[in-house]
Amino acid sequence: MPMTQSEVCIGKRRREDGAEADGAVGEAGAGRSLKALRSDVSTASAAWPPMSPPPPDDFDILLPKQPPPSPASALFRPSVDQSTKYVVVSGGVCSSLGKGVTTSSIGALMRGHGFRVSAIKLDPYLNIDAGLMSPYEHGEVYVLDDGGETDLDLGNYERMMFLSLQRDNNLTTGKIYDSVIKKERRGDYLGKTVQVIPHITGGITEWVNRVAQIPVDGSTLRPQI
Repeated sequence: MPMTQSEVCIGKRRREDGAEADGAVGEAGAGRSLKALRSDVSTASAAWPPMSPPPPDDFDILLPKQPPPSPASALFRPSVDQSTKYVVVSGGVCSSLGKGVTTSSIGALMRGHGFRVSAIKLDPYLNIDAGLMSPYEHGEVYVLDDGGETDLDLGNYERMMFLSLQRDNNLTTGKIYDSVIKKERRGDYLGKTVQVIPHITGGITEWVNRVAQIPVDGSTLRPQI
């Protein structure tokens, strides 16, 4: 049965009223969501202390200056002033777990709190360095300022922590064995039987402790972490 003109006008008016009501409900819901989001942000900012200011982008400007001190690091500073402290990030022999990014991030946070930092990458392979390793197996080679051909993780360390590392900051099993064998040939062990324990393990400890004292941030002071 065909509808009259008055019925058509009534139906059209009802649809318009329904659309306006839906729009009002949607705007009210969006307003409540925005208000809740603002309250969450204000609550979070009140619960956490203010962050340290980020370091400047210019490497030359950053080196001679230190970021402003942070109250959160006041209790930790006396111990690092006495001796270098170590943070170990380990992931076994598995690759692409994020060990390099995690190390760089921790170092960047420490650097942002005013500590002098350094980084050492320990690799278990018997190669002396990454210079002759296939990029299909190990990735591209990162070349340091002193010509050392190293793992790409050292590039992350330098960029994120504003450092200038050396070839000794990349330690491999091959370097340790090469160092121990050269010492044995020179007679440094005075005729003793050279073994994995204590000579190889002691060589690793000696290497890490020595490199950890070398300034790599443009200053003449030893790293604290």
